[in-house]
Formats: sequence, C-alpha cells, structure tokens
Amino acid sequence: MTMSDSEGGKKGLTNDEALELARKGMKVWNAWATRILGGEVRFTDLVIEPAIRFSGFQFPGIVNFRGTLLFDSDFKSAIFNGEADFREAKFSGQGVGFHLSEFKDQARFTKATFRCGTRFVAVTFKEYASFAMARFEDVLDFHRTAFESNVTFAEAVFEKLDREQGYREDWLASFTETNFKFLAEFRGSRFGGNTTFAGATFGKDADFRNTVFMGEADFSGATFKGPVSLEGCRFAVVPDFRRCKFDKHVTLHGCEVEFRTPRQEDADKYRRLKELAVAARNHDQEQYFFACELKAKRGFETRGLALVPNHFYEWTSNFGRSLARPTLGLGVVWFGFGDHYRWLADKDYGHLWDGLLFSAAQLLPFLGASRGVLADAKAALFGSGSAPLSGWVNALTMIEGVLGIVFLFLIGLALRNRFRI
Repeated sequence: MTMSDSEGGKKGLTNDEALELARKGMKVWNAWATRILGGEVRFTDLVIEPAIRFSGFQFPGIVNFRGTLLFDSDFKSAIFNGEADFREAKFSGQGVGFHLSEFKDQARFTKATFRCGTRFVAVTFKEYASFAMARFEDVLDFHRTAFESNVTFAEAVFEKLDREQGYREDWLASFTETNFKFLAEFRGSRFGGNTTFAGATFGKDADFRNTVFMGEADFSGATFKGPVSLEGCRFAVVPDFRRCKFDKHVTLHGCEVEFRTPRQEDADKYRRLKELAVAARNHDQEQYFFACELKAKRGFETRGLALVPNHFYEWTSNFGRSLARPTLGLGVVWFGFGDHYRWLADKDYGHLWDGLLFSAAQLLPFLGASRGVLADAKAALFGSGSAPLSGWVNALTMIEGVLGIVFLFLIGLALRNRFRI
C-alpha cells in the first residue's frame, strides 16, 4: 500500500496493509493516521514477530488485534481514538507495556492472555474496559491507572506460571493508587499470588463477589465511595483493610478468611476486619475475627502468664462461640467431682448417685431445690451428724463452685452470641 492510496480516501487497513505500514515506524503511521477520520485497522489472528513497537502510535478509529499473538509489544503513549479490540489476543516475550497510553473508546481485552510482565501504568480508559476472563501469568502493574467508566475483571485469573516449577505465589498484581471512577468488577476472579490495591479509589460499586486471594491482599489506605461486596470471597491470608475509608455498606456474607501462623501485624488486621463486621451487623463474622485476633496476639501482644487465660478461653468455649464445649466441661466437672465425693466418703458405687447429687448442689446452689438435695446427699455420704466435713471435701466444693461459675458463664455467653440476646 502506498500513501497515495490513503490520500485517495481509503479509511481502513487489512492485515497485510496494517503490518506493512506499522513496520515503517511511528512517524509514517501517524502521518497516515492524521488524514483518516475513522475506519477499522485490522491485525487479527496474526503472529506479529519480530516485534513491532507501537509506542506513540495514534489509531484513528477501530483497531482490531483479536486472536493475535504479539511478542514484546510496546504500546507506550499510544492513543486509541476508536474501540480497541484485543479479545483473545496473546502477549508473550519479555514484557508488554501500555504505560501512559490512552483509550478514548471502549477497550476489550476479554479472554486475552498475558504470558509476560504487563504494565498499564498511568493509563487512561475513557470508556468501558473489559478484562473479563483474561489470564495474567506474570507480574501485572496498573499503578495510577484511571478507569473513567465501568471496568470488569470478572473471572480473570492472576497467577504466575513458572514453565519449570508450575504455579508460583511469590509475585505481585498491583493496582496501587488506581482510580476506579465507576463500577469495578472482580467477581469470580482468582489472584494466585500477592495483590495490592493500596491507595486505590473506588468511586462506585466495588464487586469482589466469589473472588479468591491465595496470597497477600493489601487494601490499606484505599477509599471506597460506594457499596463493597466481599460476599463469598476467600482469603488464604488475612487481608489488610487498615486505614481504609468506607462511605457505604460492606457485605461480608460468606466471606472466608483462613487463619495461618500469625505475624506481628496480623492481630491489627483482624481487629480492622472485626470493625467492618460490626458495621455490617454480621455477628458471626464479628465473632470469628475476634477469635482470630486473640490467637494472632499470642507471642506479640499477649505474652507470659497472659497466655493461660487466652488458651483456656479457646479450649473451653472456642472464644465464646461454642455451646457444646462449656456444656461438656460442666458435665465433666459434675460427674468427676461427684465420683470424688463418693470416694472421699468411702462409699461403694451404689452411692454414686448421692455423690452426683451432692456435686449438682455445689454447681447449682441458686436453684430452690438445691438446699434440700444438698442436705440429703450429705447425710447419705457423710452421715447425718453435725460433724464438719473434712478439709479435702471443703476444698473440692470450693474448686467445683468456681469451675461451675466459669462454665455457666461460658454457656450463657455462647447462648448470647448464638441468638444475639
């Protein structure tokens, strides 16, 4: 194709024509683009190798890279005036860069595969952008990118693939200081490694429903101006929502946060999650994050003898969340002490029931029948005389009374937590 062809009014370019013109460089391409008002430029279903540097290119209308394999592509400072179609495109080589580029119309990267490091630093998306079902298999950077309309990463996969070792988790998908002015959808996506949204701004809905985060998830300092949905999310590591600002409701229903060996800052992260659960009126999640906070404090904020009640609280009631544990504990105390009373009275197992009644009276002294039951059981075990009980028996009754108060309190706490009394 010659320049005279373009000047004759031809607006679009076929695959061969587009490749020929692009290989002549930015100046020749842009000289042609300034004479064109629209039309479609096609690079579809190609293998572009050796690489073409599209840095600074101006695409006057629709540009179609659908299904094309690009090596070491560089679109730095490129301007897409019409729709940019990269659906099912594959990016390979040492890296691909779109930094400082501008998409003035819709940008479609649906089902695209990025097999190399990808940079969308300081990019502007003026209209709708789709990365739905895209695959990012290496380091990804959207630092300071502006999405001025809706954007979707629904069902996208962010997971580094090592050709020799398989999938790895020690990598970073970065959305630091990214500006999502409208809907930001990550529904059903999977982050296989460390991810950061630190300092990002979400102007409208932030949809993370059913998203999986297998590594670190850092949202510290982010601003959420619209509703946030973490419904059905799974975090393999406690996420960081510290210093975040939430203007609307946060949904935590079905959100799972696994507990792993804690680090020093993890207790504070769980504390922040607990605050979000309280604000969302999600009592079950509030209790879970509180339990994780107490466990994460061990060895850092909780040390020495303070660890004893911390562990005791977990063993006996799962931090106030279990009704079965304190009930079982109360039953063990009742039976164990009842059998000891029988043994101290030098009675055979025919008097076990008397020992159990005596034990029950110590545990439940506030019941109206306890006084009579206590007198009868005492007489059956130790005789009806007025002689005082032995020191061992008195010591056991005091210990049992204290344990009874503890387990009854934990049962009441569990009921209160379960039914939100």
